[in-house]
Amino acid sequence: MLRGKATRQLYVYCPELVNPFFLHVYFGMEEYALGHDYQIFLTRTFDRGMICQGRFDGFLFPVYNSSEVMDGIHFLRDMNLPFVISDFQDILRNDIPTVSVNVEGAGWKAADHLLELGHDDILFATATIDPKWVGIQRCCASRGRRASLFLFSNGEGKIRNYFNLGAQCAQDIARMAKVPTAIIAANDEIAAGLINGLTRLGYHVPNDISVIGFDDAYIAAYSNPSLTTIHYPKTRIGMEMAKMLIGTITGAPVDTYVQFETEFVLRESTASPRNP
Repeated sequence: MLRGKATRQLYVYCPELVNPFFLHVYFGMEEYALGHDYQIFLTRTFDRGMICQGRFDGFLFPVYNSSEVMDGIHFLRDMNLPFVISDFQDILRNDIPTVSVNVEGAGWKAADHLLELGHDDILFATATIDPKWVGIQRCCASRGRRASLFLFSNGEGKIRNYFNLGAQCAQDIARMAKVPTAIIAANDEIAAGLINGLTRLGYHVPNDISVIGFDDAYIAAYSNPSLTTIHYPKTRIGMEMAKMLIGTITGAPVDTYVQFETEFVLRESTASPRNP
């Protein structure tokens, strides 16, 4: 591999670039990088040939789960190149520079809100089991309650239509022998699709079914009804990733693991059940 003087270029590999969550993470990266005289090359592909040309000082992996980019991680390690990942599963927190979010705590907050409202029949709708589910279960168990898990297919291809997935979930949930009084959706786009689908099927949110999401995407405030959600500090995640990487490149003292907390955001999509 060609190695020369510093290029002040950072390579950002974001497989889910079309996901609004990671767009905001990218904005944070860009703001911090430009403020420190670094340029960013943003891509959805991991181009080993380009990387071997020595054009980049460091690499950023904004992903939800580090297992999505393990091949790239191993490649950069073998090349002794600096990189930072986001990993909300905390799989590699003690092994590589990582920025994370307390996802288990986010799941607890979502379940806690619904339990406080009086819901006993809570469903978690997701395509993958992650720490949110752990937090939901732990919170429910602390109150002598249990939540149900509804796993659905994430779809095929690199571009996922989460709104459509949520709408499909609504149809599947409506066919259940016992329809839950509250649904925790894996993210805000799925939650918005759920609300749309449930409304089309004749359910009223939140009078019939409460819905809560995660991320606090733009759509959360403007959906109808507006979406109760758990806010993730997306831009701060990106800024911290860029700070960690640039510090590593320049030899500045930096933390190699940072975890952010989430915040509960109350809006209109949750309410007490009609018959608690």
